[in-house]
Amino acid sequence: MRLQKWMSFLCLAAGLPHVASANQCPPVADVCERLRGNSVVFVGVAESMSPPPTRFGSVAERIKQIIPTSSDEEAPPLTPDQFQRLRALYAEILAGTDEGAIAAAKDQEELEAALTAARDRGQRTTFLVLRGYQGASTGEQVVVRTDFGLANPSFVPGETYIVFANPDPDGSLSSGPCSATRSITEAKELLPYLLSLELHGDRAGRIFGTATPPKSPPPAKDPTYPDFDPIYFVHLSAGSFERVMDTDDHGRFVFDGIPEGDYEISLRQAFFDGSATPILPPKTIRVGARACQREDLPSPMPAKN
Repeated sequence: MRLQKWMSFLCLAAGLPHVASANQCPPVADVCERLRGNSVVFVGVAESMSPPPTRFGSVAERIKQIIPTSSDEEAPPLTPDQFQRLRALYAEILAGTDEGAIAAAKDQEELEAALTAARDRGQRTTFLVLRGYQGASTGEQVVVRTDFGLANPSFVPGETYIVFANPDPDGSLSSGPCSATRSITEAKELLPYLLSLELHGDRAGRIFGTATPPKSPPPAKDPTYPDFDPIYFVHLSAGSFERVMDTDDHGRFVFDGIPEGDYEISLRQAFFDGSATPILPPKTIRVGARACQREDLPSPMPAKN
């Protein structure tokens, strides 16, 4: 058996690529779609992992000490001593999970089968839920399964994560490479909406989209600073309720904390004297309780002659 075959099982301990690649995932537009696509969403602390994480470098070196052959060379069959040492190494790596099946392996074939079964079961991480948003309650413990591989979520005990998970056919929870599961420090685009849900309840509607100014006619020049680029914002109103939001460099905007009701939304151009001019006709929209909806403000089609 090639040395690389035994090395491939290091994904059990070190997260080497195995199952899926993140670039195979379909694009997801917004955190709202993330919530709709997952049954369980929470922020929690990773308390323990089974099997526990192991440093790849140290394990790889130990395998090379047992089988001192280049990974691209065909290795001779394992000697009895090599087999016993390799079996003991993987029983150590998988402590608390499948070390019994591995320790009972009588030959290379049985050892490979035991490692394959352990790999297919994945890694299971126990979380203490700090804040449950969907399908999990604050204060409970939740076990989440992940496949081994660089594209899949990986966790460090004691660190805090935002976790998106769905049930597997066997009823366990699983978080894969296409979920938004990540360290809380890398979740800045997800947290504002979740905080809005927590603070506003049924008044936590979100409206997001892209506003595109028309190409013709050209935008009006600001009389005070005619050389400046035009400034656009999105205006949202319903009776005495009024909100405004700047667009980013790509025309994107987000309103959070929007109560249920009917609204008018429009794109406007701002001027330095404090005035504003509608660029597109207002659009009437309906926002439901805790809704999360996209409302683009595209350029109107040019009139036909």
